[in-house]
Amino acid sequence: MQHSLATDNPTPTLAEQLQRSSECLLRVPHLPERVKRELRDLINFAASQRIDDNEKASRLLNLYEITIKILSTNRENTAPNNLGFDASSDQLKRLNKELQHVITELDFEGEYGDLLVDIRAKLLLGVSSSALLELTLQVLQLVVLGTENERKSSEKFLEQTHESLSNISTNSEQIISQTRSDFVQRQSLHQELNGLVKRSQNSLALDKDFASLLGRMTPLVKELSQLSERFNLSEAREQALLEQIQYAKRQIDTLSDMTNDYRRRLEDQAKRLLLDPLTKTLNRTAFNDQLELEYRRWIRTQHNLRIVLFDIDNFKQINENFGYSAGDKALKIISRNIGKELNQSDTLARFGGEEFVVILPEYQDQEVLALIQKVQRNIALLPFKFRDRSLKITVSAACTSFKESDTPEVVLEHLSKALSEVRDFGSNQLSWK
Repeated sequence: MQHSLATDNPTPTLAEQLQRSSECLLRVPHLPERVKRELRDLINFAASQRIDDNEKASRLLNLYEITIKILSTNRENTAPNNLGFDASSDQLKRLNKELQHVITELDFEGEYGDLLVDIRAKLLLGVSSSALLELTLQVLQLVVLGTENERKSSEKFLEQTHESLSNISTNSEQIISQTRSDFVQRQSLHQELNGLVKRSQNSLALDKDFASLLGRMTPLVKELSQLSERFNLSEAREQALLEQIQYAKRQIDTLSDMTNDYRRRLEDQAKRLLLDPLTKTLNRTAFNDQLELEYRRWIRTQHNLRIVLFDIDNFKQINENFGYSAGDKALKIISRNIGKELNQSDTLARFGGEEFVVILPEYQDQEVLALIQKVQRNIALLPFKFRDRSLKITVSAACTSFKESDTPEVVLEHLSKALSEVRDFGSNQLSWK
C-alpha cells in the first residue's frame, strides 16, 4: 500500500506537465498542420479516455521529435547561404500567390492536373522559401509534361484522322474505278440488248412460216439468256459496290464523329481557359482582356467606370484550420453571392487566391457604393459551417473609378495598395476613392 501511494502521488504532477507541454507545443510558430492535428487529437482523446500517462508522454515526445526535425530542416533550407539569393518576404508571398494563380488557370486532366491541385493545396497552407522554389520548379515541369501530353494526344488524333482519310480516299478511288467499269459494261449490255431486239423484230417481219421463225429465234433466245446472266452479274457487282459505298459512308460518319468530338473538346477547353476552374468566374487572363475593352470604351465615351476588388478576410486561417477544401467551398459560395448582385454588362473575375474583381461600367457612384455594401452585408450573414463549427466570413473591398490619364495597370495597382492599407483597420472594411 505504501508503494502504491508513493507511485500514485506524482501522477497529478505528471498529468499537469503533459498538459502544459502539449499546449506549449501547440503555440510553436509555423507548426506543421499535421502535427497540430495529431496534438489536438492527443489532447482531446486523452481528456475523454483514460490513457496511461506513460503512453501520453511517449506520444508527446514523438511529436516533439517530429517538430524539431521539421523546424531544423526548414531553418537549414531557409538559411541565406543555402537559398543562394536574397528574396524579401513580399517577393516570396507574391511568388506564392502568382503560382496559385497559374495553377488555377491551367486545365490539365488526369495525373498532371491532380499533381497541380496537390501543389496548390500546399501553397494555400503556406510553405518555406526553399519549398516554394521547389514547388515552382515542379509546376514548370508539370506544365511542360502536361503540354507534351496534350501535344501527343493531338498528334494521335491527327494520325487517326489521316489514316481514316487515307482509307476513305482509297475506298473512294476503288468505288470510282468500279463505277466507271460498270458503266462501260452496262453500256455494252444495253447495246447488245438493243441489237437483239432489232434482230428479233426483223425475224418477225421477214419470216412468214412458224418453222423458219423458230429457227431464227432459237439462237436469239439463247443470246438473250446469256445477256440476262450478264445482267445478273452486273447487279451483283452493283450490290457489292453499294455495300462498299455504305462502308465508306460509315467511315465518313466515324471520322465526322471523331472530329466533332475533338472540336467540342477544343471549344470546351477554350471556354475553360477563360474561366477559373473552381468558381467558374472569369480568370485573370479573361478579366484583363475585358478590362482592356472597357478601358478603350471609356476613353471614347468618358462614362463612369469603376473597379471593385474584394478580398476574403483571414482566408488563410480557414485553410489552416479546416483544410483547403473548406476554403474552396467558401470561394464558390462567395463568388456566387457577388455574381447575384451584378448585371449582364458587369464583369466578375477571380483575381487571385482569395480576391475577386468586378468591372462596373455606367453606374452612378451611389449605386456602386450600395452594391458593395450589400455584397459585404450578405456575405457576413451567410451560414458557413465547417466540421460542425459555425463560422462568420467577411470580405473587405477597395473601389476606385477611372480618371484622366489612368491606365488599367495603374488602377489595379492602386486598388491592391488600398486593399492592403484598409486591412489594418480590421475585417469587413471598404476603401473608397
